[in-house]
Amino acid sequence: MSEKESKKVKIEFFESPTCPHCPVASRMLRNAKKIYKEDIEIIDINITTNNGQMLAQLNNITGTPTIFMNGELKFQGEPKKESEVFNEIEKNLDEEALKRAKTNRRKYQQRINMIYS
Repeated sequence: MSEKESKKVKIEFFESPTCPHCPVASRMLRNAKKIYKEDIEIIDINITTNNGQMLAQLNNITGTPTIFMNGELKFQGEPKKESEVFNEIEKNLDEEALKRAKTNRRKYQQRINMIYS
């Protein structure tokens, strides 16, 4: 089993309670959790706490929301579309997880379509 297959996608979400864009980015990540379930791990980091400030400094974060995936900066500021977040996650999934994700993503989209139709 390769390293890629043996690990979850680790998502570090740097946020602040006063950030106007953080709730939207947070909702995108919560929706991603519904699709990718056990294949992703979301770590919320509040930059107003001592630990959060230290982590933000170590990662040169100057604003929120900021999203890292497997240690790589992926989004600084609010992602434009939820699908951008999903696509970045899927780049890090193994084949089996990707198959599950495609099925779950299709079901998720069907639910969205039902709500807005």
